[in-house]
Amino acid sequence: EVTELSKKSNAYVSITDPKTESGTTFSGKFVSYQVTTRPLSWSTRRRFNDFKWLRGVLATMYPTAMIPPLPDAKTSGRFEQEFIMSRLSLLEKFINAVLRNDLLRSCKFVEGFLRSETLQSLKSEGDKAKKPKIIEEMVCRNGEAPVSTDETSTELTGEMMRYLEQIEMAYLKAKKIAKVVVAESQTLANNMILLRDALDEIHDVQKTAPEEVGVKDMSAVFDESRAMTDKWAAQLLDHATIMQNYLLDFMRYNGHEVDSTRDTIKSQKSVEQDFGRKTERLREKKEKMWKVGDISKWELDPRNNYDRDELLQDKEKSFTLMSYKD
Repeated sequence: EVTELSKKSNAYVSITDPKTESGTTFSGKFVSYQVTTRPLSWSTRRRFNDFKWLRGVLATMYPTAMIPPLPDAKTSGRFEQEFIMSRLSLLEKFINAVLRNDLLRSCKFVEGFLRSETLQSLKSEGDKAKKPKIIEEMVCRNGEAPVSTDETSTELTGEMMRYLEQIEMAYLKAKKIAKVVVAESQTLANNMILLRDALDEIHDVQKTAPEEVGVKDMSAVFDESRAMTDKWAAQLLDHATIMQNYLLDFMRYNGHEVDSTRDTIKSQKSVEQDFGRKTERLREKKEKMWKVGDISKWELDPRNNYDRDELLQDKEKSFTLMSYKD
């Protein structure tokens, strides 16, 4: 479907300005976000449930597409600033991943989500969307609906599953190391503060020394050392916070993306297996009809006329015509 948004392959969404709103009589307070689409200059406010609705519609309409994941829902602590900013970042990743997919970007519900002031009518229409039931209704990015259940497709599915296992292990390893780095950065920052306190203690003791001892006044040196350790500790804590907020969120989001892709592949594999079982049952059904030899029972297309003798002499052709609806 050609939309204004579908023509903008460079479209990018930024999510900013989270606000806690009071809600209505029937719903509690929630956080809304400013959603701005460039270069189209669209701007509107959306909440987490709106993003959840959009993903549900896309998953229904495009069962063969890789729909990007959303961050986990949360009930407790969802109004804390750290959680709000983390969710904001992940929602931005989600919607921009949607826009990078030509098929999803052309969906009218995506455009309506980004430009409509309210979603009431759009949601009413989107809630009526139905999952395609026949191959002709399923499309991929180039608008075609290829169907292949040969050995190549099976091998490709196996390769994809192996890739997902490997990338998941790599993400888990990186996430584990990132957590260690964050923890050790915080520990080092705390030790820098302890070092500063120890230097202060040395300075305080030196100031009590009798004049006869001739201890040189080291106040300037200690002040410089104190400022240096404070600065190092602050930088370490800042770096730990940045890693916590961004790197771990990145790991979490891509972990969800792996899960989403794996679920899609499993679904495709299940459909492929079901297709194989139905094909085998249909073949067995045709074998029985062929043995009986009564073409009136072959479930042929009634709109065409067939030569009985010709069909009974050509099994391969007959099999392509039997049970035409199946």
